[in-house]
Amino acid sequence: MTDLNNSLNESLEDTQAVASQPSGWRTCPQCKSTFLCGIANGDDHCWCFNLPHVLSFDGAGTGSATGCLCPNCIQRHIQKLLES
Repeated sequence: MTDLNNSLNESLEDTQAVASQPSGWRTCPQCKSTFLCGIANGDDHCWCFNLPHVLSFDGAGTGSATGCLCPNCIQRHIQKLLES
């Protein structure tokens, strides 16, 4: 039960953190750093569009639908995929 409560509290904190950020800024679900999402910022393009298209948009391949990864985490994840 404690694990469930901790998980729910983390999800709530993540949601509150994103809601309190200016438009376009997101929190990485893996490392908790903030980064700018071009699409969420109202742009036609995002930095992630220039990366290899090897991940699905489900939390950037993390298995959860929590959102995109930051540039550092997504690049590490892509590198692992390309090396395997």
